[in-house]
Amino acid sequence: MTFTHWDPFHELTEVHRHFSTLVNDTLREHTYPQKSGEGWNPAVDVSETAEGYTFTIELPGMAPETVAVEVKENMLTVKGERKVATLKEGERYLHRERPHGRFARVFRMKKPVQADGVTASYRDGVLSIEVPLRAEAKPRKIHVQG
Repeated sequence: MTFTHWDPFHELTEVHRHFSTLVNDTLREHTYPQKSGEGWNPAVDVSETAEGYTFTIELPGMAPETVAVEVKENMLTVKGERKVATLKEGERYLHRERPHGRFARVFRMKKPVQADGVTASYRDGVLSIEVPLRAEAKPRKIHVQG
């Protein structure tokens, strides 16, 4: 007799993966091709450390000077515009998925941040924004005297 270990979380993960694929494929079919002037949302990852927040935003094909980053009252705003690619004379699209147009992403940070310490760098189509926490928001270790 052989026993098989059943992991319900594995099955839930598989269901989630299949559902996500279905939703993403459905959205992609209804989103593209884009009409002129429509907006889009670049993919963003947000992480947090004891020192602050890191935002990693995919912006392939965009020049750094076409992106605006602003921090005000614990809100990070990133906006810009990706121009539509121009075709050569006599050329036409057969399939088109790359988004274009204006975008704006706004993120509210729960902990107080140091706006004048924000840095942004752009490399290989990825914008990385470092937002440090204010000193009073950072955890600190308290020495217990005895």
